[in-house]
Amino acid sequence: TARVARLDRVNQQLRLLYGPLNALLESSAAAWNAFTSAYWPAHGQAAYFAKGFETTDEEKARWRLWMREVFHPINAKMERVITENLDLVDGGEMPKAFVDALAHISAYHAVLRKWDAGDFAEHTSIINFPAAALKAAVKPAYDRLLHEQVHLIASTQRKR
Repeated sequence: TARVARLDRVNQQLRLLYGPLNALLESSAAAWNAFTSAYWPAHGQAAYFAKGFETTDEEKARWRLWMREVFHPINAKMERVITENLDLVDGGEMPKAFVDALAHISAYHAVLRKWDAGDFAEHTSIINFPAAALKAAVKPAYDRLLHEQVHLIASTQRKR
């Protein structure tokens, strides 16, 4: 029936796209909050590498460690989830936040490659990570799909 087909689609959207993205965004935000509260430079700057502020060599090394070992691996998982499951995007059109996230992550690949070669002139992607926009694109869809899933499961069971 159409209800069973819709439940299958919702299950796939939650399992393969919106569930993993929501979990990765939550873990990324928790890691970012831990990093910033423990290590943010004490110069009162708005960004870790804000113009007009000198970031120490130790702060730069710490950034590279956290980017390579914590943030970029999470971002690479997001990249994979989005690119491998675009057919499951709610509404059928890829949100701009997805495009911006993919661009940010791709640009960071180049920065990491430079680090591998010992070039530490750059420390950030030329495109900012769209954390708020990505959460705004993922969380409401995730919540709505969870609600729909519960409703579909209940109505499918009543039909039996």
